Amino acid sequence: MQKLLFFCFLLAGFTTASAQNVATPADTTTVEFKELEVPFGPIKQGEKFEHDFFFTNTGKAPLKIASAQGSCGCTVPEYPKEPVAPGATGKIHVTFNSAGKMGDQYKTITINANTRPNPIRLAVKGKVEAAETTAATPDTKVTAPKVEQAKAQPMPATPMLKFPTAEQNVGAVAPNTDLSVKFSNAGAQPLKVTKVKGSKNLKVVSFTKDEIGTGSSGVVTYRFKSKAKGAQDATLNITTNGTPAAVSLPIKAVVSVPAKAVTK
Repeated sequence: MQKLLFFCFLLAGFTTASAQNVATPADTTTVEFKELEVPFGPIKQGEKFEHDFFFTNTGKAPLKIASAQGSCGCTVPEYPKEPVAPGATGKIHVTFNSAGKMGDQYKTITINANTRPNPIRLAVKGKVEAAETTAATPDTKVTAPKVEQAKAQPMPATPMLKFPTAEQNVGAVAPNTDLSVKFSNAGAQPLKVTKVKGSKNLKVVSFTKDEIGTGSSGVVTYRFKSKAKGAQDATLNITTNGTPAAVSLPIKAVVSVPAKAVTK
């Protein structure tokens, strides 16, 4: 009897501690990465590839990153240990060590944080070639090639809806979970969104209906329907008073349904 009471006491304490570690909706936030996947190389075996994944906390709560883990010991991420305030930016610094690697490489970085969705996955991919007789030492570092900045284009005279990326990859997400994507007005006249329609596996929850001034932004909130399972390719189609009048955003996600508890 005493052993049974002791077991129940431990179980109650574990349940309480677990409940305290679950983030409430008010504690979660959203984060937007400049890019989710970066190519490199080819590089010589033994060289290192390094890259910074920049992000912005687009939610209303401080971003708290609990961990960042590479898919193997050759891929090491460094992340902010302090909370990132809403609207602030940060970076995940990733180092891939090609020592002992050959051929095509695809390495992922899994980030666990108080985000919707969670976790978030980043990736680096490229090719490792055999080292020459004068191969670089393991400490040799290779950085992503610098891309020349394009010359500034004149602002369109009409409204113009612009997404921060050509495609949104939300990673793993549960069905009926609200997701959002921001857009901005890159034109000289106020932008007005008149209609938002999703593909058959999406449901549009809400969107900014007020006029959006030059340089200001709006939000579309959507969710994957309950019947959507596994890898999903979806599209948001937005109609505006701008040029072009219709703008589409491809969306990729993996919709996972929690396993049901088995009762005996």
